Amino acid sequence: MTSTTTVIVDDADPGITYKGLWNEVDPQTLDPDYGISQSVGGTLHNTTAWTISDGNNSTPSLGFDYKFTGLMISVFALMKPEDVNNATVPYQWTCYLNGIPTPPVVLAKLTEPSTIRICFEDALEDDEYVLDFGFTQMRSASARTQVLFDYLEYRPSGSAVSLTYDFIGVGPNNPGIIYGNSN
Repeated sequence: MTSTTTVIVDDADPGITYKGLWNEVDPQTLDPDYGISQSVGGTLHNTTAWTISDGNNSTPSLGFDYKFTGLMISVFALMKPEDVNNATVPYQWTCYLNGIPTPPVVLAKLTEPSTIRICFEDALEDDEYVLDFGFTQMRSASARTQVLFDYLEYRPSGSAVSLTYDFIGVGPNNPGIIYGNSN
């Protein structure tokens, strides 16, 4: 049976290496339009910088790297409906695992700001990986997408180095959970 335990990596984790101009944000200081004042670990990371482009192509110079050993990984961000509902593939963000792009995530339509999965890969071999998240913000963009990065989630493999985690997630099918009547 596949493990349902996952590791939650907060955006402020020292294992995340940010590239470019990223800022740590207290969710309680966000525009009231977000309607959310909490996040995993109490912080978010965002950027208002842009990527230099020749007009047709651009290379993400904003992003982060994270090394892990696992079988699945996801990136979660707080986003407004207008940033998600108007997004088209290719998105302004990219996710690579050891240099190979992950498939684009199908984004559900939002009616209110939500923390959503924006990158996902669950068909990983038991190995070490480097997640490379890139964000391209065009200086000339008429609508500036804001990605408020909240956390990563990954499923550690059997060969993962034992660590002390800040947060873990346990799914309802975990064999360690025993359901029964409370008599």
